[in-house]
Amino acid sequence: GPIYTSMWLACCFALALPAWVTQRRWLELSTALALAVFCMAYVLQSRSGLVGLLALGGLVVIWLTLRRARLLLWLGLAAILLSGLALLAIREIPEVASLFARADSGRFELWRILVGEWLECGLWLGCGMQHVSEATILHSQPIQHPHNIFLALGLYSGLVSLLIFLALVALVLRRAWLRSDPWGLYLLVALIVLNFDGSKLVGNPDELWLLVLMPIALIANQRRDTT
Repeated sequence: GPIYTSMWLACCFALALPAWVTQRRWLELSTALALAVFCMAYVLQSRSGLVGLLALGGLVVIWLTLRRARLLLWLGLAAILLSGLALLAIREIPEVASLFARADSGRFELWRILVGEWLECGLWLGCGMQHVSEATILHSQPIQHPHNIFLALGLYSGLVSLLIFLALVALVLRRAWLRSDPWGLYLLVALIVLNFDGSKLVGNPDELWLLVLMPIALIANQRRDTT
């Protein structure tokens, strides 16, 4: 669907970003960013990928602060320019304005309800993989899924599964960091955007496998070059 596609675009942008920066391919980077934003905001009409790009921008700011503080000025100017373009698009393009008009789409209320159901079922073991919420939000709309992979893990399989997953992710991200593996950035952006959408990680093959399971497998199975 459009939501997962926009997430995947943000993750792919994160995957290519280190190469663009290292090789100083600024024109290619700028063009890719413009195309990604256009696809997410206008074609796909999804905010999840835009959140991923914003999160990636925040990570870049942190990296520049630690490594190359003098580049923060250029980054600040670019942020001001992008903000101006975004405001103009919101004002002039109805499709873009509708992204912000939808607000949180009931997610905060949904999360509150599902956390309550999780606690009622049992903190450690959750409600089971077949659990279906009978609650409704936004004028009697049924809750289809948790819209958060971490909440989904807790709700369906309990805190034990959630802690195991978080420990695995931490180890994989640490491995990627130590080896400067760009797939780690791909995975990190995916985990950020999946705070706002996503459900069960284990099930039929779907987009979540590309966003989470694939990068974990690639990072975990890479071998250090000993030659």
